[in-house]
Amino acid sequence: MTDDEITSPGISPAGEVAPAVEPEGLHEDQRGVVSVFFVFGLLALVLLFGVLFDTARQTTRKVEMQGAADASAVAGGAYVARGMNLIVFNNCGMADILAVQVTIHAYLMAINYTDIIVRAICAGLQSNPFTAAFGALWQESWEIFYNAVHPVVDEVDDFLSGDSGVGWEFQRAIDLLNQALDVAIGPLAALHAVEFATDNGAEKQFLLPQEAGLLPTVPSLPIDRGPEQLIAVRAEQCPAPALSNILRVTMLAATLSAPILLATYEAMLAWNWESLQSEDGGDSESGLDRDEMVNMGVEQVLQGVHDDPQKAVDYLNQDMIFGGPRTAGYMNNHPDLEDTYGSPPGTFDQAGFASYLQSNPDAAEQYARETRSAEIAATVESGFPGGVGGSGTGGGSGSDWEPLEWPDDPPQPMVLDVDSDDENVDDDHEKVAKRLRYLSVTWASMKPSPIGPDRMLNRAPYGWMTYGQANVYNPTKWDMFTQDWRVKLVAAEILDEKFTEFRIASDLIFGQNMTSVVDPGGDWKYVNNH
Repeated sequence: MTDDEITSPGISPAGEVAPAVEPEGLHEDQRGVVSVFFVFGLLALVLLFGVLFDTARQTTRKVEMQGAADASAVAGGAYVARGMNLIVFNNCGMADILAVQVTIHAYLMAINYTDIIVRAICAGLQSNPFTAAFGALWQESWEIFYNAVHPVVDEVDDFLSGDSGVGWEFQRAIDLLNQALDVAIGPLAALHAVEFATDNGAEKQFLLPQEAGLLPTVPSLPIDRGPEQLIAVRAEQCPAPALSNILRVTMLAATLSAPILLATYEAMLAWNWESLQSEDGGDSESGLDRDEMVNMGVEQVLQGVHDDPQKAVDYLNQDMIFGGPRTAGYMNNHPDLEDTYGSPPGTFDQAGFASYLQSNPDAAEQYARETRSAEIAATVESGFPGGVGGSGTGGGSGSDWEPLEWPDDPPQPMVLDVDSDDENVDDDHEKVAKRLRYLSVTWASMKPSPIGPDRMLNRAPYGWMTYGQANVYNPTKWDMFTQDWRVKLVAAEILDEKFTEFRIASDLIFGQNMTSVVDPGGDWKYVNNH
């Protein structure tokens, strides 16, 4: 076999001739085509899903950050609203304590005044044979009531309203608590907002008030200590009604003295409110002062003389023991009577004039009024514990007969810090509303993508910065005696205002409009879509 036969492709070793095979190009080879395109397509699909996932992830992050901003704004505002309501509660608590003090003090004074009046009336009744039994019964009933009730009320009044009364001490303690709350609530609200922001995914946060007190970036309450008379105004609107009603019921135990005691009690309430109030806190014109109450007692005694002219005769007999100087002056003022009965110490007809007084009640009252008014007034006032002339008919510390007055260093309520002459600041609440609006600004960096390198991230410049605004308000009444302060999330408006103030202050211009004209106001709503 030749070499040509051995190497020929068409001849087998066995000598058979095989068909010739033509060589083919790579472009004509169809094997593995689908695999190659699938690999390239899969790679593109993976990249597409990576971009979509990253976009969704960052969108979710944006929503999360917006939630953090809103949550922190509401949390800070809610803390302020709760603090305002707590201060309102304390203000009303001081008013309630004062109402109890006034009620007890007025009841004590009413008992003491009524004691003088009832004793004078009973003495007059007992001087008349026809009413003596009734007068004795009335006086005995009254004394039982007085001796049982007065010591208790006197001790309670001294406990509450004395020089170191518990009522005043409690009010001072509440006042100190209010002052501490005023300082602490703003910074605590800012810290509370940070806590809520970080719990919701934010990395940095600050709470910016629209307007603040000392520091422009730290929330502060728009309140200040007001006149103490405002506590009295609030207390007078509802002066311990349950306690007052209980005391009114106890007046029934005084039997026939109940109407006198009730009328005197209401007068004492008005008197006490008037003593506690000033032009800043309203004015009560129904109160009675000390002189008026003394005059009332004098009139009761003179009425007793009219009802029992024998008392005028007794006054006459007492005067004649000392030579009749008062009767002589009376006769000089009444020439007709002097012509009839003469005048002490010479030609005076004592028996005839006594008979005249005994038969003429009006003349008996007139004689007592002109000759004994000063003495009767001193006697009535001497019945006031601590008054002129001794301890009188009642016990007590000496303050029982004076209206309740503010002590030194009195407690003061917290009021809205508004320069307004109107007690109702509804029309002027914008001045304090600005200090109750808070902008929460939160920031967080971009999260790395779990699919693909960081260069494929759908980045937001400087990470995510979001903001939200919450307003604290009172839908009922803008004052510090109405416990209805609330918070609500609102459309943010403070950011534009703050950047405008900063731009004007620093003479910098932020942003231009599409026509390249300087935008005088600026618009920072592009920070997010809130």
